[in-house]
Amino acid sequence: MRFCNSGLASIEKCGVSIVSKDGERFEVQLVESEIARELHRLGAVSPRALQMNIMVPFSSITVKYLLGLRNVSDCTEEMDWFALENSLQEIAGFGSQPNYPRIKSIKEAFCDHIASTLSDKNCFLIHKKFREFDCPSHADKTMEYILYNLVRMVVVDKIVDVEFFRLPVEELAELLDRDDVNVNSEIQIAVVIDKWISADFKNRDKFRPMLMSTVRLLGLNEETARLFSDYHLSMKNPRKTRDIVIIVGGWLHRKACDRIEWFDPEQREWKVSQQKLPMAIAYHGAAIVDGILYVFGGSNGVRTCCETWKLSLNTWQWKKCDNMLEPRNYISNSSVVFDGKIYVFGGQNWREISRVGLRSRTGEVYDPKTNRWTATGNLHDMRSDCAAAVFDSQIYVSGGFNGDQILSSVEVYNPIGDFFSRYIDLPYPITGHCLVNHHEQLFIVGGFDGSERLNKIWMWNRKGEWQERHEKLTFGRSTSAACSYKGWVLSVAGYTDRVEASCEALLPISEAGLLSPIPEIPNAKSALKVLIAPNWRSYLENRGTITGNMLMTDDESDDEGTSSYMSHMAERT
Repeated sequence: MRFCNSGLASIEKCGVSIVSKDGERFEVQLVESEIARELHRLGAVSPRALQMNIMVPFSSITVKYLLGLRNVSDCTEEMDWFALENSLQEIAGFGSQPNYPRIKSIKEAFCDHIASTLSDKNCFLIHKKFREFDCPSHADKTMEYILYNLVRMVVVDKIVDVEFFRLPVEELAELLDRDDVNVNSEIQIAVVIDKWISADFKNRDKFRPMLMSTVRLLGLNEETARLFSDYHLSMKNPRKTRDIVIIVGGWLHRKACDRIEWFDPEQREWKVSQQKLPMAIAYHGAAIVDGILYVFGGSNGVRTCCETWKLSLNTWQWKKCDNMLEPRNYISNSSVVFDGKIYVFGGQNWREISRVGLRSRTGEVYDPKTNRWTATGNLHDMRSDCAAAVFDSQIYVSGGFNGDQILSSVEVYNPIGDFFSRYIDLPYPITGHCLVNHHEQLFIVGGFDGSERLNKIWMWNRKGEWQERHEKLTFGRSTSAACSYKGWVLSVAGYTDRVEASCEALLPISEAGLLSPIPEIPNAKSALKVLIAPNWRSYLENRGTITGNMLMTDDESDDEGTSSYMSHMAERT
């Protein structure tokens, strides 16, 4: 044992050497390093050396990671990944023990870095590694990815990790039997089975009856069920839809509201979530990026807002993000997501001092990775109440109100070049409408032309003109919301000659399932934002809903002619 400068015979205050299993030495100070003290506890000590050697069962690369001499984030090359996997394997057992908290945190960092590369081509392999290395929380996350994307990977995109075809039949059966496999149609499970069998047909076809018992009879139509009459299909309830339509905020009962509502397609009803927005908001923007909900801009009924908030589904807590560059109102239908970033164009900036609402020709983009809003190129025309949609890898912005007149102009934003180009005008001026990319077709739904609210639907036919469709909305409506969902276009709420609660399902594609008619939302509202929330169902169900007797009752006198500063535009649009 070595004496320290203080004269105390205490090993805790002495410098020591961590010795890897391949013989490399690392000088450390136990008193200054928590990880060194953990290595001291688990290592074998040689007491006869002049300086104490702690011999640990880790390679030198692993020790470098543990001591902070090598950063996990620097792992980019293929050989680095091989070394990282070996290091994770070496510390796996120790990282699961409570008396090694630093090693556990480093193990978590390893897993986080590996999980950040999760993709269709490696998800089964990474899940396998997480299970081998006793990383249960990360294994659960990769399984969630697999369950949500399995059918798309195997049946639709036909690009899947080769480890899928190496799954033992028991593991595949257990996977396909789960309630939370994401399917559009139960027959897709049969296709997944066929793909797995076809990888080794001679030896695997005998497993088909066993695997087909995971296909749910109640999820098949009568014709398809007859095709599988030779098999004993599962009698479990059909799987529930994983992607959910949600309504974020809006103008309700003559004021902005803080509600999140969602549509349950199996029970065919709208539900009000117990999760509330961070503030009452209407005429705002909202988007979901990588499973996280962002809400920004709009009005709380008193002022135009520039705040941005994001919601964590793990904690159900709102966190303040970077403010928008300027307050923006009337942007519900002019905010979109493209390439993992949120874009918003135009809007109105209400000036409290002058009591004037100025329309904007500016735009801005939010990058969730950097938590920063930055300016985009300017629109040619100032406009609020316009509509935007991503189409052909560009962003189309149509119509709106410039403060004096309703516009028919269309502009197309090029995200790579950061500029707008004028496009072919709409057939007539329109504002308060929706622009929807529905299965690679661009549609205008509803709106206000200055004299009446419209029930017309127009489609861009890629031949240089807007073409009116024969389908029409039941009600002419404006300040509504719309989205493409399960092969249909949903038009939700808005304003007709009053605030609406009605919803409509339109323009079904050939393979669209049964969805129409859509029930009314719990309370009439306008100036709302509708989003598709991918794989949110279990989160919303676990969060809970507000029962009917806790909801506000409809006010017969409720209309958009309020005393707030928004009433003027509400009446017009």
